[in-house]
Amino acid sequence: MTFFLLLLPTLGALAGAGIDLLRFRIPNALTLGLAALFFPVALLAGLDGGDLLDHLWAGAGMLAVGLLLFMARLWGGGDAKLFAALSLWLGWQPLLAFVFAMTLAGGVLALALLLVRRISWPERVRRMPALRRLLGAKSAMPYGVAMALGMIWMTLHA
Repeated sequence: MTFFLLLLPTLGALAGAGIDLLRFRIPNALTLGLAALFFPVALLAGLDGGDLLDHLWAGAGMLAVGLLLFMARLWGGGDAKLFAALSLWLGWQPLLAFVFAMTLAGGVLALALLLVRRISWPERVRRMPALRRLLGAKSAMPYGVAMALGMIWMTLHA
């Protein structure tokens, strides 16, 4: 897909990342809306039946992968749905590059969180609800941020 066609899912991923960072949740409305928007945009972009099917299979396949990661308690449900919606926009061909960029970003994010969580933050910072969750030693990682970074990479290299 071209740069301009990837802007919409990238903006959606950035919105999901922001919400995930603050609330450790990615709203269903965002992921479902992002998936639903793919179809009119794909038709306007002139995707033929074969290409459309390619994108549908990519989204469905990555939903299955995301659900497996959710069942293994490695991802949240919102992460799985956002991953599927973004995969729908990408299709099979660029999916491996996206997964690589997302995984690399996730590793950097995990290291950054490990370092940030070791800092002794002032009480007023630790009391802030979003930061309290983020800085909690046993807190999950907002993987929507890694997905958004992966989409930025894909958009810039389209």
